Amino acid sequence: MELPENVRRDFRSIRDALARDNHDVRLVGGSVRDLVMETAPKDYDFATTAPPERVMKTFSNYALNFEAHPTGIQHGTVTVVIRGTPYEVTTLRVDKKTDGRRAEVEFTDDWQADAARRDFTINAMYMDLDGRIYDYYNGRQDLARREVRFVGDPVDRIREDYLRILRFFRFHSLIGNANVLPVIEDAIVKNAEGLKGISGERIWSELTKTLSGPNRYWALKWMNQTRVTDHIGLPTPVEGMFYVSEAKNSSWIAALAALIRDVKTLEVCRNRWKFDNASYGILRYVIENRRERTSVDWAKAAIVNGVNPTHLYHLAVFVGDWETAEYAKSSPPIPKFPVNGNDIKAIGMSGKAIGESLDFLRDIWVKSGYNMDKTELMSKLVVAL
Repeated sequence: MELPENVRRDFRSIRDALARDNHDVRLVGGSVRDLVMETAPKDYDFATTAPPERVMKTFSNYALNFEAHPTGIQHGTVTVVIRGTPYEVTTLRVDKKTDGRRAEVEFTDDWQADAARRDFTINAMYMDLDGRIYDYYNGRQDLARREVRFVGDPVDRIREDYLRILRFFRFHSLIGNANVLPVIEDAIVKNAEGLKGISGERIWSELTKTLSGPNRYWALKWMNQTRVTDHIGLPTPVEGMFYVSEAKNSSWIAALAALIRDVKTLEVCRNRWKFDNASYGILRYVIENRRERTSVDWAKAAIVNGVNPTHLYHLAVFVGDWETAEYAKSSPPIPKFPVNGNDIKAIGMSGKAIGESLDFLRDIWVKSGYNMDKTELMSKLVVAL
C-alpha cells in the first residue's frame, strides 16, 4: 500500500529539513506494520537520528508552516505540525534503566539499537520515503506467519514494561493465530503478577482493543490460560467464551458483557479499571436485559420510553438480533416525551388513571411522528375524557 499523497508530501518536508544537518528520518512502528499488511494506518510516526533539540529548532519555523511542540522531549519525542497535521518525531534511543513500566533513555544514531528496544518484531520495522523497508528482526516474516513475537528475549522485554503482556494479547487478537509460542507462554506465566502494578485505565484501554480484534477468542483463551485474567481483574471467562468466538459479533462491549456474570461483578470491574460512565451504562443495560426477546417493534417502544438507541444496539448484537441492531444503529434521535405524571395530576387524575393516560398520549405522540407538543396532547386527553 502506498502512502497517501499528503503524508508523502509531509514526509518529504520532514526528511529534507533534517537532511540539511545530515540526519535521516523514517516511518516507524504501527504505520509500517499496517502498510505491510496493506491496511490504512490511523496515524504516522517517525524516527530520526537528529537529537530532539535539533528537531525542535528545525521545525520551529512558522514562516514555512512548521510548528514544533516538546510533547515528550525527555524521551526524545517532538510533535511536528505541518500545515495543521501533527506527526510524532522521536529520536533513536536505547533504554539505560527500566522499572517495569517506564524507562530512562539515551539517544543514539544506531537504527538497529533503536529497533532492539521495541516490544514486538512487527512493530520494529522502518520505512524510508522510497518505500524501502528496514526489518532488523524479521517482522515481515512474523506477519506472514501471523505470529506475534517479542524482540529478543521475551522475559527481558516483559520485565522492562509489564504492560507489554497486555499489548501482546492486543496484537495477538489483531493478527495472531490459534497458538502462542511455548517460550512466550512461559514468560507471561512467570511474569503475569507484574500486571498488578498497571493502572486500571491502561488495562481498560488494552482490554477494549483486544476484544475488538478479529481473533479475540484466541487472545482471551490464552489470557485465561496464562492467568493474566486473574491479575487484571477480569472474571474468568467460562460461560461467555462461546460468545466471543462469534466473528459476526463485532461489538467489543457486548463481548465484555458476556464475560461479566452480573451487575455486582461489573461494579468490581469498574472499580479496578476506572472506565467511563457511557461504557458503564451500556454494559449495565446489556447485562440486566440480556435475556430479553428483542425485536424491531420492541426496540421502537423502548426508544419511545427513553432507552438510548446505542444501548439497544449493543443488546441486539449480544442476542444476535441483527435486524433490531441495524434499526437501533440507524435510529434517529427521538425527542423527549413532552408529558409527565404531574401534568396528568394537574387536571385532577390520580392512581392507575395516570399511567393509563400517559400510555394513551404516548401512543398518539408516536403516531404523530413525535411532532405533537404538550398542549396538543393534553387537549386530546381532555377530549377523550
